[in-house]
Amino acid sequence: SFLLEFAVTTTDNTAVQIYDLLGQRVYDQELGSFNGVFSQQIDVTNLANGLYVVKVIHGGSTYEDKILIKH
Repeated sequence: SFLLEFAVTTTDNTAVQIYDLLGQRVYDQELGSFNGVFSQQIDVTNLANGLYVVKVIHGGSTYEDKILIKH
């Protein structure tokens, strides 16, 4: 697992998604109408080793970063 943390100052529909490099969504957590600080361990034990893209979608904005999973 890894710790994902972010903060948003406006209230809007928010989701956390993880995609593999083929573009398939392998994790999806809908937070609904969210505002404030998010800090949560994300369980990735079911995912294969490799590079993934983490997306945080907040309203009309998308923030993304890459993570490398090694078991």
